[in-house]
Amino acid sequence: MIPSEIAAASSSSASFYDICTYAAGIAGNVFAFGLFVSPMPTFKRIVQSKSTEEFSGLPYIYSLLNCLICMWYGLPCVSYGVILVATVNSVGAAIQLVYVTLFIRHANSARKLRMSALLAGVACVFAAIVFVSLEFFDHTTRQTFVGYLSVASLVSMFASPLSIISLVIRTKSVEFMPFYLSLATFLMSISFLAYGMLLHDFFIYLPNGIGTVLAVIQLLLYAYYSINSREDSNMPLLVINTFRSSKKRKFSNQGTHHMPFKTFLNVVIPSALPIKFGASFLQVPLDFSGAFKGRRSLLNPPTLPHLWVMVTGRSLSSRKFPGEKKKEDQEKFNVELATKRLAMASCQPPSTTELVTMDVESVLHMKGGLGETSYAQNSSLQKKSMEAIKHIIVDSATDVYASRAPGCFTIADLGCSSGTNAFSLVSKIVESIHEKARQSERLMPEILVFLNDLPTNDFNSVFLNFPEFTRKLKGGIELQEGSAPSVYLAALPGSFYGRLFPSNSLDFIYSCHSLHWLSEVPLGLVDGNGKPINKGKIYISNTSHPAVPLAYLRQFQKDFSLFLKSRSAELRSGGRIVVLILGRRTDDHSDKSATVLWELLDQSLAIMVSQEMVDEEKVDTYNVPFYAPSTKEIEDEVGREGSFEIDFIQAYELNTSTGDPHKDARITSMAIRAIQESMITHHFGEGIADTLFQIYSGLLSEFLVKQELKCPLLIAVLRKPHQT
Repeated sequence: MIPSEIAAASSSSASFYDICTYAAGIAGNVFAFGLFVSPMPTFKRIVQSKSTEEFSGLPYIYSLLNCLICMWYGLPCVSYGVILVATVNSVGAAIQLVYVTLFIRHANSARKLRMSALLAGVACVFAAIVFVSLEFFDHTTRQTFVGYLSVASLVSMFASPLSIISLVIRTKSVEFMPFYLSLATFLMSISFLAYGMLLHDFFIYLPNGIGTVLAVIQLLLYAYYSINSREDSNMPLLVINTFRSSKKRKFSNQGTHHMPFKTFLNVVIPSALPIKFGASFLQVPLDFSGAFKGRRSLLNPPTLPHLWVMVTGRSLSSRKFPGEKKKEDQEKFNVELATKRLAMASCQPPSTTELVTMDVESVLHMKGGLGETSYAQNSSLQKKSMEAIKHIIVDSATDVYASRAPGCFTIADLGCSSGTNAFSLVSKIVESIHEKARQSERLMPEILVFLNDLPTNDFNSVFLNFPEFTRKLKGGIELQEGSAPSVYLAALPGSFYGRLFPSNSLDFIYSCHSLHWLSEVPLGLVDGNGKPINKGKIYISNTSHPAVPLAYLRQFQKDFSLFLKSRSAELRSGGRIVVLILGRRTDDHSDKSATVLWELLDQSLAIMVSQEMVDEEKVDTYNVPFYAPSTKEIEDEVGREGSFEIDFIQAYELNTSTGDPHKDARITSMAIRAIQESMITHHFGEGIADTLFQIYSGLLSEFLVKQELKCPLLIAVLRKPHQT
C-alpha cells in the first residue's frame, strides 16, 4: 500500500472515530437533558400552590454543585477535547439554579434562609475549586485534581438509587422505581461511558460505568418484579393497616367456628393524587359475613371483632406520625402503627332484630365535590356559626394542653364533612397551643388530627385543602418568629355512635353540626299495621301524632348515650369534648324555630305531590334522621350516662340574615340541598332535587320577606373527670 493510500485510510478511520465520539456525547447530552427537566411537574405544583410543602430542596442544591464541578472539568482550561461534558453540565447547572431559585422564592422564611445559605455555600465551594485548580496546579495536575472531584461527585449521585434498589428487593415491588426514569438513566450513562472510552478519559468512563451497572440492575429488577407488581408509580401511597384482638372468640353457641385474631393486614394502595399532604380516600368495603357463616342464634348474635382502619395521605418515604422512623422494619412498623398510632374506624355488627327503612350510615353524606350544589360551596352558614363560638373550642383545647403539656397533642373532629370548614378550627387550635407553649417556654407539641365522618363522606376534598392549610399555618406562625409546628392528619371513616379510637388515646374532641343527625330513622313511626303515623311530614310538627316526638326523643337518648360512652373510653382523663348542635329554645318539640325549615320542605313535597311529580306514599314514608334537643335533654343524658361533667352549656340564636330575603333564601336552600340531597335521591329517586329545591327556595323567600330566620344552636363543653 502506497503512503497516500495509508494516509487516506487513516483519515477515514479518524473521521469515523470522531463521528462515533461526538454521537455518543450528543446522545448523552440529550438523555441528560431529559433527566434535568424531569422535576418540572414538582416545580409546576410548587409555583401553582405557592408553597414548597414537604418537598426538599437539597437534591437540587447537590445537583447544582455536581453540574458545576463537571462543567469545570469539561472546559478547555482543565481538559482538552471533552467540550460536550461542559455543554451538558452548563445547561444542567442553569436548570438546577432555576429550580433552587423557585424553591427559595416559594419557601417559608426558615427554609428560605436555609436554602439561601446552602446556595451561597455552593458558590463558595465552586469558587474555591476554581481558585485552587488555577492557582496551584499546572494543566496536567489540574485535570487530575478536578477529575477526581468530578468522579467523587458523580459516583455519589449514581449511588443514590441503591436505596430504591434495596426497597424493590425487600418489597418485591417496583412501586417506587418508575421505568422511564430508570431507562433514561441507563441511556445517559451508557452514552457517556462510550464517550469516555472512545476518548480514553478515565474520569468520564469510570463514574458512568458505575452508573450504567446500577441502571442495568434497576431495569433487570423492573423486568423481574413488574410481573407481580401492580404498576410502577412515583406517586405517594395510602397505607391501610388493620389489627385485630389477640383473643380467640367463639362466634356461635352451636357451631364450631373459632377464629384467631392475632393477625394483621397491610394493604398498600396507590394514591390518585401526586401530592405529599393530599390523598385520595379509598372506600374499602369490609365484609366479614363469610367469616361468620354457620349455625348461630339470632337472639345471641356473634360479637364481631373491632377493626381499626386509618387512612393517611403521605408517601411511605415521609413521616406519617410523630416520632416515626423512616427505615423501620416494615413488619414492626405495621404492628406499631396499628397498636400505638391510632389507626381507626370501628365495624359494628348489623342489627339482627330490627329492620329500618334507611341505612343512614351508607346513605347520609353531605354533597361531595366542588360543584355548584356541593357542601364545600354551600356551607357558609355552618362556617358562620362556628366562627361565633370558636373561642370556646380553642380555649377548651388550650386549657387541656396547658394542664398536661404532652409531647403529642391528639385532636379528633367528629363529623368533619368536606370542604374548607374542616380546617378552620384546627388552625386556630394549633396557633393557640403554639402561643401557650411559647409563653410557658415549652417545646411545641406535635399535633395529631383525626378527621372523622361516615365512609360515604368526600374525604378527597378535605385532603385537597390540606397543603393550603399547612402553608398558611406555618407561614402565619413563622411570621410571629416561632418555629412551625408539626401537624399530622389522618382521615377516619366510621360512625361516632360506636368506638372509633383505642382507649385513652385522645386529648380533645369537638363536633360541630353533626350530633343532631341520628344513627337511624326512629322506630315507632308506624302503627300496629305498619302504616306511617306521621303522614305528609318528614319531621316533628305541631300536627304530628304524640308518638312521633317521643320516638325521636328516645332515639336521640340512645344515640347520645352511645356517643358519650364511646368517647369516655377514648378520651384521656381531664380531656374535653365540645359539641355544637342545632337545638330548641323550649321544651316544645314543635318549636317553630327548630322545625320551620323542615315544614317548608314538607310543603315543597306536597306541591310536587299535587302536581303528580312525586308519589304521596313516598312522602308519607320519608322521615329525616334528625333531632334538635333542648339544653335540658342534653343535661339529663349527660347526667344519666355519668362519664362526663358539664363545664359549660348555652343556647344561642344564629341570625343568618344578609338584609336581602331572596339572597338569604338561596343561600339557605342551597345549604339544605347540600345536606339532604343524598337522602332525598335515595328515597325518591334521581331527578327530583332540582325541581324540589326550586320550589323550596321560593317558599323560603316568601317566608323570609315576612320574618327573619334565626337558627337555635346549643354549645356544650364536657369534661372527663380525673380518675381518683
